[in-house]
Amino acid sequence: AAVGRLVAESLHFDFFSRELVEEVAKHAHMRKQIVESLDEKTRNLMFEWVIQQFGNESFTNTEYLRHLSHVVRTLSKYGRGVLVGRGAQFILSPSSTLRIRTIAPLEIRIERIAQREKISASDARALVLKTDADREGFCQQHFNLDITDSKNYDMVLNTGTISEKECAQMIVNQFQARFSG
Repeated sequence: AAVGRLVAESLHFDFFSRELVEEVAKHAHMRKQIVESLDEKTRNLMFEWVIQQFGNESFTNTEYLRHLSHVVRTLSKYGRGVLVGRGAQFILSPSSTLRIRTIAPLEIRIERIAQREKISASDARALVLKTDADREGFCQQHFNLDITDSKNYDMVLNTGTISEKECAQMIVNQFQARFSG
């Protein structure tokens, strides 16, 4: 998200990361907490059935994906923006989207999360591993695609060896080369 924010600022684009959850909640007329319960997470069919038994407060994976896809496509159609996560790279056409993946070694990510969230290294490790598993499962379940497969991206940048600022500049340069014309 930090790299995406820098890219958005440099290109004067809108930025959406956690904000996508708020937009989906508005579009679906659901409480943000309900939508957050599905955000980049996988749920099995039994859990889906139990959730549906709660009446109008239920919000299934399918409904979440439908609303998410609508919001992502609408944002793409009516403006220029940087969208972080939520499978946006699989929702939008590769011909009109610059699909970027940032990576870093596990230990570096753990250290960054521990500092940012002010938690222990072991708690940060658990959070990073859970988040990775949730994101991978979400994209596998909804798009049948592997988020770790580099062929799903135009660029893969390692923030463990390249600074966030340098990554952002590389992305801006690639965007301008590809879409300015």
